[in-house]
Amino acid sequence: MKITGFLLFIVGLFAGLAIFAAAGQKDSLIFSHRKHVDEMGIECSTCHARADSSLKGTDNLLPDMETCFQCHDGDSAPNECTLCHTNPDEAEVVPRITDYSPKFPHETHLQAGEKCLTCHVGISKATDTAVRHLPKMNQCQSCHRQKEVSDPLKCQVCHTPKEDLQPITHKLEWKHAHQFAAESSPKECAQCHAQSYCESCHEGKNLTHRTHPLNYEWNHAIDAKMNKTQCISCHEDEVFCIQCHQEKHVMPPSHNRVDWANRIDGGQHKIEAEFDLESCIACHGDYKTYPTCFSCHNHSNKEE
Repeated sequence: MKITGFLLFIVGLFAGLAIFAAAGQKDSLIFSHRKHVDEMGIECSTCHARADSSLKGTDNLLPDMETCFQCHDGDSAPNECTLCHTNPDEAEVVPRITDYSPKFPHETHLQAGEKCLTCHVGISKATDTAVRHLPKMNQCQSCHRQKEVSDPLKCQVCHTPKEDLQPITHKLEWKHAHQFAAESSPKECAQCHAQSYCESCHEGKNLTHRTHPLNYEWNHAIDAKMNKTQCISCHEDEVFCIQCHQEKHVMPPSHNRVDWANRIDGGQHKIEAEFDLESCIACHGDYKTYPTCFSCHNHSNKEE
């Protein structure tokens, strides 16, 4: 009898501790968008009724308990609260979203015919509230570009001047290290920087400027021959090269030969043109229209 009583005491003690622990347990929300949206077909506006009139991203659009009680009645089904709360006696409120764009207007987007799932991709399949299905900046920019709504790279469209929008990667040495990020994830850079921003340093007659080392104008031909692809990533095709070479009267070494060109048999340039006409055209263009070529290659003294 004493053993039985002791066992009952132990069981009662653990039961009491379990009840005490449960009573002090922090509540966490159990909510499935999949069940409400996908399976039951409930419209987003049923729970997020204030979204259609919201003009600020700081508005609290999350449903409160009264909204849930429109469908769920805890009085008629006492255990129904446990469907969503781990500890109904100390039910917690889902923390509102305060770190999204303060200027984002739900009303404007909804009136324009946009659907909730266009921006909140994947939320209809979500089975918990741990992941926030908020649109990322490149998603917003992509849509704005397609619809030509506004300049997607004007930060003030969505952000206030007080917001610190500079990524943590952009430290003092970032200008020298950004190449690796730009090559590995150019779409991330394009979220904030237009092509013209890059070209202010990486294109044009800046051979002695910030991008290339000093005196690069005099030895860049080595890089141009070894890695032409890298050159044309900024200097489109060979137009930039041709313009500069023409202005400075720069010619290939072969053009300095005495027998390079003549009006009798064409000279050495005729032979090279027959083997590699594309190299000639790269600078001289069509012989029928380019001035240097036209003096010899015209209809009066050159047959088609």
